[in-house]
Amino acid sequence: MAATLLEQISADLAGKYDAMFGFAETVTGPSGNFLAIFSNEYFQADAGGYVGASSSSPVLRSRDADAMTRGAAVTIRTAPYVVVEVMPNGYGETIHRLQKA
Repeated sequence: MAATLLEQISADLAGKYDAMFGFAETVTGPSGNFLAIFSNEYFQADAGGYVGASSSSPVLRSRDADAMTRGAAVTIRTAPYVVVEVMPNGYGETIHRLQKA
């Protein structure tokens, strides 16, 4: 019997949030430690032919069960952050936009 979509999504998330073989790392939030995926990529804003400004946008992805609320404090790689936006993606994950504390 073929797996349902929700079963497949759950299996995919289990692999993605595996600390040893996936992309996740342990972070500390208001409820303790949990596995999440941190990204802090730089991007450059297009200024219409002029020199643009570059900035980073720290983002933390977690499973919905570990989702935090706006204003929550989280520690990632010893650096403190505050959640400024919470965006569930509808597929079992929540994306948290962060700001350095």
